[in-house]
Amino acid sequence: MVPWLRGEVHNFMALRMTNTTGVIYAAVGSGLVDDALFSASRLGAGADVTVFGDPETTSRCAEKAPPHIQCVDAIAQLEHAQWFGCESCARLQGAQPLRTSPWYSTGKPSGGHNRLVKIGSLLLAPYHTSFFLDADVVPCLPLRSLRRLMGAPGGSSIWDAADLLAATNRMYNDYARTSRYPGHQKLGGTPVAWPYLNSGVILFRPDRAPVQAALRQWLCGYCDGAQKDQLPGEDQPYFNAALYRGASMHHLRVIALPPTWNPRNWDMVIPRITNHSKGCCKGSAYLDHGCRKPNSSAI
Repeated sequence: MVPWLRGEVHNFMALRMTNTTGVIYAAVGSGLVDDALFSASRLGAGADVTVFGDPETTSRCAEKAPPHIQCVDAIAQLEHAQWFGCESCARLQGAQPLRTSPWYSTGKPSGGHNRLVKIGSLLLAPYHTSFFLDADVVPCLPLRSLRRLMGAPGGSSIWDAADLLAATNRMYNDYARTSRYPGHQKLGGTPVAWPYLNSGVILFRPDRAPVQAALRQWLCGYCDGAQKDQLPGEDQPYFNAALYRGASMHHLRVIALPPTWNPRNWDMVIPRITNHSKGCCKGSAYLDHGCRKPNSSAI
C-alpha cells in the first residue's frame, strides 16, 4: 500500500491496472514544486496528476496542491520497494544521505537528488498511460487533447507501435558527442546513430514489462555512475543507455517524438515551433519546454 499525502491510501498496482492517463512530475525544492503545480494547472480541470518529491517538498506540495493532485514522497516509496533491486542506490543511501552526497551537487537549484526522484517517479507511476514532464514544461493543450493525439484513424493508437516515446535532444545530437560532452557516448554505450533522447518529456506505458526493465536499468545505471562520480547530476546518458539496451535486447519499442512535443533546444533551428520571443505556447508546440527558466512561475 502506498501512503499518499492527499486523499486516501492507494495501492500503486491497483491504480496501474486502471485504464487511465495521467501526468507525473518530479520536484525537489520549493521552486520546482511551484513550477510543477503551475504546469499541472494548464492540463485542464480534474486531470490526473501526481507530483513526486522528497519528504520536505512533498509536504509543501500537499499544502499548496488542489485536491485532484496527489503529492507523494518518492524516497519513502523507493526505500519501501528496496530501490527496485538497485543495490548501488541502497548502498549509497545507507552510506550517506542522498541530498548531501557530493555528486548530487551540480550547481543547479534542484541538484542531482531531483534526478533520483525523477527516475524513481517513472518506476512508481500510477497511471496505465503516463506522461512524465519536467517541472518547467508548459502544456499548450489540456491533457484530454494530448491524449487524443495518441490516436489514429481506424481506432488504433501510438501504443500499438510503441512502449515509450521521447523527443531527440538536438544540441547533443548536433555536436556534443564529439565536443561538449565527450564522455557521454562512452559511458552510455550508445552508437552515434542512436537518436539521443531528451528526458524532459517522456510518454510511456509503465504496465509493460520492457518499460519496467528499462526504467530499472536507468535507475541502477544512474546510481552506479554516481558512486563512481561519473557525470554527476546527469541522467540522460543513462536514460539513453537503458533505452538502447532495452530496444536491442528486450524488445522495447522506442519512438522519437517530433520537436513539437519537446522543443527544448530546437527553437534556434525551427523558431516557429516555439516563437519564444512572444512567450510560452506561441508557436506550434504541444508541450513547450525551454520557454521559461526553472523555479519561476511566471510565463
